Amino acid sequence: MANSANLAGLAAIPIGILSLYALFLALILHPTFQAHNVFLHGINIPFHYDLTKPDRIKGIQKGKARNFNVESVDGIRIAGWHIVPDHAKIPQDEHTFDQSLCDSPVVLYFHGNAMNRAAPVRIQAYKHFTALGMNVVAIDYRGFGDSQGKPTEEGLLRDARATYRWVIERQSSCTPSPSSEPLAGQILLSGQSLGTGVASRLTLDLVEAGHASPATLLLAPYISIRQLLSSYRIGGIVPLFWPLGISKALSAVADKYLYTRFESDKALYIATRGGINKLNEEEKKAYGDLQYLLPKDQLKKELGIQDAQETDQQARVVIAHADNDSIIPHSHGRGLFDRIHDALSVDFNEHSTESQKHAEEREEELAQQIQIEEQEWGSMLTVSPKIGQANRLTLIKSRKGGHNGVPIHALEYFIKLATQSEPAKAAGTGGMQT
Repeated sequence: MANSANLAGLAAIPIGILSLYALFLALILHPTFQAHNVFLHGINIPFHYDLTKPDRIKGIQKGKARNFNVESVDGIRIAGWHIVPDHAKIPQDEHTFDQSLCDSPVVLYFHGNAMNRAAPVRIQAYKHFTALGMNVVAIDYRGFGDSQGKPTEEGLLRDARATYRWVIERQSSCTPSPSSEPLAGQILLSGQSLGTGVASRLTLDLVEAGHASPATLLLAPYISIRQLLSSYRIGGIVPLFWPLGISKALSAVADKYLYTRFESDKALYIATRGGINKLNEEEKKAYGDLQYLLPKDQLKKELGIQDAQETDQQARVVIAHADNDSIIPHSHGRGLFDRIHDALSVDFNEHSTESQKHAEEREEELAQQIQIEEQEWGSMLTVSPKIGQANRLTLIKSRKGGHNGVPIHALEYFIKLATQSEPAKAAGTGGMQT
């Protein structure tokens, strides 16, 4: 009897686990529960800092950072920091801070899920950017840190545009100093993990508004939230959403009730092609259903861009991913690289359908466009540009670094790409926490 009872008890353990797992899958379909699991904004750490006083936080030089607030288009107040480059003198007032935005390049940094802008790994990232001579403008999305509201995909996109507008408005009060560097005042984009979805969409928004950023850096990116669900593994081992891969019915339910999508692959494809209006009919069928596309006039208003500021600049992207990333598989970084390459190849070959060439020939032609450079730390893949054109796509694959560690040369190449000059050979294997 005792043995039977023990066996029954043991049998109840996996049944209980499966019941809890089924309950989790059911709850994840609810928008509020889903949002908390995607954004993890309830994990608001570190919580012992006064976020309005950034220069009192460990790792930020005293006097070289200011707190700011900006109102998104829907009235939500977003809080953020502006940190000046290491080489800049300590600003004496708001005007001096604004002048730094004109004299040196600016990187808008969009962080990952959980925690706030004072998280140590994010401060370490800011330090790498400022050491390379860049202003850092980093926000806490709505629902994060001391920002108002609750996070949604559409809301985060609005927050990104409002932040861009804040920089544009500050820059309108100053002009670059005579000694300013080539990238002075240029606004570059960078996202890490969840933030790569935000940076990818802002890249597209700027292209649609006629004011593409000089470069976008994506650190540990994902193809889309939907594809991330299919490949996500706890600790890099246990597939959390394995039923999606074996049941078409469950997969269809997930597609229907997924409220946060961040389809970075579609956004970057469209941006690379030059905007939604540049797509052919076949491309529009594949990518035209991207959510939250806005008319050009509305984008320009939210971004603070004037007609005179429109340019013919093309989108340029650097993707950095570590092979041992246990959160987002490195295959996502390569997937984005391939998708952007597909968009570039339309221009290369002046056709977009495989009906004009055999698929095998097409694949071989695309492969020949990729240059691979092996390094001590991993490898760098670039797509050979057309004659007379600059490189527009690079993938930096590191052997080590995990989810938060990215070699410093990824940042260096990012800046080099923005200036369109040949990057110097990378040295060392230093890491960056993001």
